[in-house]
Amino acid sequence: MTLTGTADIAFTNKTAYNGAGNIFAKTSGISDGLNAPNRLMLTVNEDLGGGLKATFFNEHAISPTNAQDWGIRTASAAPMFIGGRAASTTDAQIPADGSAATSTNRQTHLTVAGGFGHVRAGYLVASIYNASAQSGYFFGVEQYGALLKDFGMAEVGNNRAIGYEYKTPAFGMFTGTVQVLNGTDRNPESTGTNQAYTKNEVDRKAYRIDMDAGALKASYVRDDYSAIKEGANGSAVTSIFGVTGASLTSANNTNIQAKHDHLSAIYTVGPVDVSYQYNKLDLTHSTSTSSRDGSSNQYGIRYNMGNTSFYAITGSAKVNQTSNGAVVNDIKNTQYGVRYNLSKRTVVYAMAGTSKDSVPTAADKMTKGTMNGIGLMHNF
Repeated sequence: MTLTGTADIAFTNKTAYNGAGNIFAKTSGISDGLNAPNRLMLTVNEDLGGGLKATFFNEHAISPTNAQDWGIRTASAAPMFIGGRAASTTDAQIPADGSAATSTNRQTHLTVAGGFGHVRAGYLVASIYNASAQSGYFFGVEQYGALLKDFGMAEVGNNRAIGYEYKTPAFGMFTGTVQVLNGTDRNPESTGTNQAYTKNEVDRKAYRIDMDAGALKASYVRDDYSAIKEGANGSAVTSIFGVTGASLTSANNTNIQAKHDHLSAIYTVGPVDVSYQYNKLDLTHSTSTSSRDGSSNQYGIRYNMGNTSFYAITGSAKVNQTSNGAVVNDIKNTQYGVRYNLSKRTVVYAMAGTSKDSVPTAADKMTKGTMNGIGLMHNF
């Protein structure tokens, strides 16, 4: 059994602007760091014999600069301010709400591995997020200026969910993974007549191929997502206290079908790493104005010089409304930074970035977010 983790604390400045050009939210000061999420990781391994191994893994998010620590954590990217939170925005492509998050379970699962590969079940990191953010293709930080690495991920169930996966052993330079996910609830499907919905199903399947050709590495992920809620004219739900809620109507029903393609690649030439990340989304929604399609491209370069590395990222994305072709988002982002390894486990860094959307003009929509900061990260 081993206990490992990451502690990252920084001095940061973040500002979010709305469509009217006014400051939506702003924060400055000591905060959870920019370089990596703060967390504790518990790993328990057991040798089952015959080449089999069982592993229990729990990754628990923490917030070193939050008085509640274990019970709540600082959300990534957007600004926070003491004693309150920014009003929510109707356009989450550039997030404005940097409130604290109550979800602290980053992943928890059981795995059985052997010559056949591995089988894993529990609360899992989605394949797309693992490929886009955790597999070495992404040079930057999950803040303004580099958010397009997993563009469209929220529309296909976001970055984590309950489910299971199978990963093959390596076949030459290739490995494959099939992942089946539902929602974040323990009961992903509800069909009882006494439930809020007579049908509440989330079904997500991801197919992943990884390639390792030495200097060139790449991952491709295809997500097929379906979310259906039905309960038109259903009976109102009564709580254990006898309080009856409103009856469901057809307006409560939703049918979402989405397809998402993701590609990450990195090529290394001497001290230089070059990366590329691509996303394509096609979403059909029961509300026609919510149906849309879009794509993103993000490019990165990193130069390694001894204990120091410099990186820069740039990218763009466009989202169109399917029914009339209207442009919903036209996003450009840029981020750059430097890291210096004080030791094998400790890094000091400085970073800055900007995300812009040229389409929204309303006061409740985001058009720009900026960040900069300097921090210290320690792995243990």
